[in-house]
Amino acid sequence: MKTEPTHTVGHVGFGTNFGAYNEIALEERVRELIRSNNRLIRVLGRCVKPNNEIASESHDAVEEAMAMR
Repeated sequence: MKTEPTHTVGHVGFGTNFGAYNEIALEERVRELIRSNNRLIRVLGRCVKPNNEIASESHDAVEEAMAMR
């Protein structure tokens, strides 16, 4: 039994606005990541650290995240 292919190889139908749409979606994702990063910075800064090693690591993580802004 032979079936017809459902996709054509070599033909891409993204249309003329694909690049602009993709750029908008990427910008939205970057904004989501920035919001998430900012929230983590706030939370880590308020956490009680059980020992100096964890406190130091938390501090380093916050410093690193803030440098990425």
